[in-house]
Order: sequence, then C-alpha cells, then structure tokens
Amino acid sequence: KGVSVGPGVVIDDGVEIGLNSIIASGCKMGENSTLGKNCRLDSNVVIYHNCRLGNNVVIQANSTIGSTGFGYSFIDGAHKLIPHNGGVVIEDFVEIGANCCVDRAKFGNTIIGAGTKIDNLVQIAHNVVIGKCCLIVGQAGIAGSCKLGDGVMLAGQVGVADSVKIGDNTVVGAQAGVVNNIGAGERVVGSPAIGGKEALQIIVLTKRLPKLAEKLRQLSARIEKLETAKDDKE
Repeated sequence: KGVSVGPGVVIDDGVEIGLNSIIASGCKMGENSTLGKNCRLDSNVVIYHNCRLGNNVVIQANSTIGSTGFGYSFIDGAHKLIPHNGGVVIEDFVEIGANCCVDRAKFGNTIIGAGTKIDNLVQIAHNVVIGKCCLIVGQAGIAGSCKLGDGVMLAGQVGVADSVKIGDNTVVGAQAGVVNNIGAGERVVGSPAIGGKEALQIIVLTKRLPKLAEKLRQLSARIEKLETAKDDKE
C-alpha cells in the first residue's frame, strides 16, 4: 500500500516492502529481502537476498547491499573464495550515500545500527557491526569483523584494519589508519592512529626539525674544530 516502484525494478520472490516506500528505476531486491516503511531506494540500488532494511532507511543511487565479502583462503596455489552465507541488517533511520558497498556476512549478519549516516563511496566489509548514530565520511573503508560502538565518527578516507574494535563516541581524524583497538571517547589521528595530544606533540616537534638539524650541524662543526685543535697540540 502506498509503495512507488519505478521502471525497470526487479523484485524477486519472498520480498516484503513496507508502507509508503519508494523504489526508483533500475533497482533490484533479491529473494527474501525486506524493506521497511517510509524507505527510499534511489536509482540502481541493489539489495541482495536475505537482507533486512528497517523503517525510514534511505539509500542513494548505485549502492549495493549484501554483495559477497572479500574473503579468500589460499588453497593448492590459488585464492579460493570463502562462502558468505550470512546477511545484512540495516536498522531504522539509517542513510547511506551513493556508490557505497555493504558486504554480507560469512555467517550471522553485517549490522548498521539505527540512526547511522554514511557518506558516498564507503566500503563496509563482511561481519562489520556499526553502532547507533555513527557518522562515516566519504571514502572510508572498514575491514571485516570490525566493531564500532555508538556515536563513532570516522572522517574522510579513514581505514580500519580487520577485527578492530572502536569504543563509543570516538572520533577518528581524516586519513587515519586504525590498526589497534581504540577505547571509548578518544580522539585519534594519523597512520597508525594515535591519540590527539601525542599527535600534536609530534607535529610541533616535526616543525622544529629544520632548526634542530641546523643546531646539530653547528655543534658537529664545533666538535670537529675542538678535536682538530686537540690533535694539533698533541
């Protein structure tokens, strides 16, 4: 009831669509997937099988939900794809930008918590769990099995290594590389990501390096003169 379906949309068997949802042209919903009430799928969005989207979800054009994750085992001299038989759960009031990918889980579900907002060009790998009301800015990439708490903010081009845990309300600065777990409420920057206070100290010291190098050159010259004078006396 009240559902709007654009031209060229493919809806497979067992799909459920809630009231007042809009599915724009060229979208596809795979078998046994569900779309809640008041949702909007822009053109060419693909929802794979067994994915569950809550109410008031917005997914912008050309994004893909539930594609097979990037998981391989090296067997007999070749990379063999590991089966990904899980699904994706996107909770209420989530918004996902254009050209994003959310991979299905190997088992269980990849989960995006209620109220989370995701910018364009973001990659979310298999079995990732993202908490409620997170903000993930463009070109960020989250590797498999990571867990983000509630209210986490990832700035542009942040990379998170596999299986990392990030605590509630943590902010990760632009282009940071997160390779270790981060506690709640922290502010980190850099690659590898470190605390903001330590990073500021490093920046200050880095700016002083040219002057320190000049002082070191002068000291080396003085020491060389003293050693030369000592040798002459001997």
